[in-house]
Amino acid sequence: MKFILGIVSLFFIPGAAVSFYRGIIQISTIPAVWKPILVGIVVGILLYRLVIRRLAGLETFEHEFTHAIVAIMLFRRITRFSVTKREGGYVQFTGGSSIGNNLIGLAPYFLPTITLFAVLIRPILLHPCFPWFDVFIGISFAYHTLSTAREIKGNYTKKAFRSSIGTLTLSDIGKVGYIFATLFIVCLTLTIHGIICFIICDGYSGVADWGKRTWDISSTSYATLHAYVRMKIGG
Repeated sequence: MKFILGIVSLFFIPGAAVSFYRGIIQISTIPAVWKPILVGIVVGILLYRLVIRRLAGLETFEHEFTHAIVAIMLFRRITRFSVTKREGGYVQFTGGSSIGNNLIGLAPYFLPTITLFAVLIRPILLHPCFPWFDVFIGISFAYHTLSTAREIKGNYTKKAFRSSIGTLTLSDIGKVGYIFATLFIVCLTLTIHGIICFIICDGYSGVADWGKRTWDISSTSYATLHAYVRMKIGG
C-alpha cells in the first residue's frame, strides 16, 4: 500500500507544485491580503524565536494534537493522549486502514492545523475582522513552517528512542521509511498549502479550481514525459 501511495504522491507533485506557485502569485496581486499576511509572518517568526520555542511542551502538544485531530476526522477513537514538557508525547487510537494510519502518523509534518482551520472560516467572516484576521493567518503560518522544519530535522531518523510512556519506538518518519515519507509529505504539503492559497483568493469555489488545475498539470506533465521517453526509445 505504501508503494501505491508513493506513486500517487509522485504523480500529483508536479500539479500541486505549480498550483501552489500560482496560488502565491494570485495572492501577491491583492495587496489588501498579502500585506497583512506578510506582517503576520514577520511577527510570527519573532514570536517563535523569542517566545514559543522556549515554552516547554507547547510544540509537542500541537504535534500530538494534530495526530489526534486527523485520527478523529478518520473516525478513530482516541484511547490515550500524552504530552510531556521534555520527553515528547504520544497519541494512541483505534486501528483502521494503513492509508489512514499513514495520514495520521505524518499529519504534523504536512498539516498546518491552525492555519487551515483559520482559512476555512475566513470566507464567512465579516469585513470588520480584516485585516487583523489575515495577520493571524500569517502568524500561524510562520509558526507551522518553523516548528515543522525543526520537527522534520529531529525526526528524520530510524534510531529508536524512549517515548513518553517509557517504551522504545521509532519516529513517525522512521516508521514509514525515508522515501515514502518524503514523497507523501511533499505532496500533501503542496496540496494543502495550494488549497489554502486558492481559498484565500476565491473562497470555497477555489478548491474546485485548484483540483482541476492540479489534475490537468500533472496529467499533462506525465503524458509529455511518457511521449518523450517513447520517442527516445523509438529513436
